[in-house]
Amino acid sequence: EALERLAEIQAFQRVTSETLSSPDLATALRTVVRETCELLRADGAFCSLAEPSSQDAETVVTQGARTAQFPRVRLVAGEGMAGLVLAERRAMRTDDYLADTRFSHAPPLDDWARAEETQAMIGAPILDRDGKVTAILWAYRRSYGHFSDKDETVIVGLAQQAALAIGTVRGMEGGRERARQTASLLGVGQVCRSTLELR
Repeated sequence: EALERLAEIQAFQRVTSETLSSPDLATALRTVVRETCELLRADGAFCSLAEPSSQDAETVVTQGARTAQFPRVRLVAGEGMAGLVLAERRAMRTDDYLADTRFSHAPPLDDWARAEETQAMIGAPILDRDGKVTAILWAYRRSYGHFSDKDETVIVGLAQQAALAIGTVRGMEGGRERARQTASLLGVGQVCRSTLELR
């Protein structure tokens, strides 16, 4: 148990170091997904980002997947397992994804689950500073079994690290955009000043 705890601490240190130093969101999330897969002893893991305007969820990083592409879905509170995570803003898990009756099943997602031979699955929301779900971190196993309370604690912690990564990268992107706008305004000002001087 002590060795497992040490492995968790080292994994969180790697995630913190790599996500906060990476200017690229995909690279930062790839680290989170990799450590999620390893710490939860999962067969696969992935992260789905939610578009703020449409609430469409797009999987941007995967680990251990057999299928080439995860279906793009719309996040609707209460619909599907992702909908439960969105509605309750907390981690959710299932021992048998395809047989779980707590949520509705969309054909594209069930087709993906069959192709991946998904059995147990767990998902944790990635929340922004306002508490809004901006992404979901997932892990799954192909064999019958279950994710434990400890697994849930770990994935929630990793989701918090992912939130920091997303916030950092988007903050940097916003800073670059403001810098571009400032440069553009300065350019316009220079042109206007030159025009006035010519007069």
